Amino acid sequence: MYDVFFPLFFVLFELLVYMANDLVMPGMLTIVLDLKSNPHMIPATLTAYLAGGSVLQLFIGPASDVWGRRRVMFCGILLFIVSSLFLATAQSMPVFLVERFFQGMGLCFINTIGYAVVQEFYDDTKALRVLAILSSTSLISPMLGPLVGAYLMSKISWRMIFLGLAFIPIVSLVGLWFFMPETAHFKYIQQKEKTFTKALRKEFIPSFKFKDFMVLFQTLLKNKIFMTGSLVQGLTISPLLCWIALSPLILTEKNKIEGVAFGLVQIPLFLFLIFGNIIMGWLAKRYSSPSLSLIGIFVSV
Repeated sequence: MYDVFFPLFFVLFELLVYMANDLVMPGMLTIVLDLKSNPHMIPATLTAYLAGGSVLQLFIGPASDVWGRRRVMFCGILLFIVSSLFLATAQSMPVFLVERFFQGMGLCFINTIGYAVVQEFYDDTKALRVLAILSSTSLISPMLGPLVGAYLMSKISWRMIFLGLAFIPIVSLVGLWFFMPETAHFKYIQQKEKTFTKALRKEFIPSFKFKDFMVLFQTLLKNKIFMTGSLVQGLTISPLLCWIALSPLILTEKNKIEGVAFGLVQIPLFLFLIFGNIIMGWLAKRYSSPSLSLIGIFVSV
């Protein structure tokens, strides 16, 4: 049961988190004007969303080691639901940006908790297949999201879209409650039936200390390979993020491309993104990781 339903309900949540940005892209100009703000605030909405998606990874990983993957994941889904509800009722741009920040935190729980559970619960072969399916969601969403969002914006209010993003994840929450395995305490759970002592708990479940976070953070900052890779990845993806942030402003306000036409314009860009991933899979069998990195940098430049 876990093999089938856990990935199903998790991918639903993952899709909704990605769609939370892509669905509203065609209507961002409308949203900004409804909130009586300047159209130049449109990029700030994506900035807030991505900022929220980058602040918790360092903390929720160790936290899930202590309190369990399931509990932390459920907190993430609830945070996404509540922030989406507040976005649907936002009456000013500052409130909207703050709630977009909290809504974006849902990204943290996908990569840090959900993907970790997949790798820990399944064997290597099955985990690779499941991760391939999950990763495809991040490619499908930006291609179909603007198209679906443009259609919805022509039929309903943008507030109703955020309400949908608040209520549909409840299905994922209920499904994961029943079918998400707990992998953080697996050894502890195995031993618990035999004997339960504080010493056993201390052996298998680590403590939650701020000092440990600082040591981990310092270790990462001193790792030249990690820092170089992170810098290259950030610089490589920045043009795509700039387009996602500015396209509503460029296409809608400057060029008057609205509705379904807005979504259609986005399709070629993300089709080439999918094509690039396919090419990467083919090249990965023939070249080393450093060579692939150099090829990627050359193509990007």
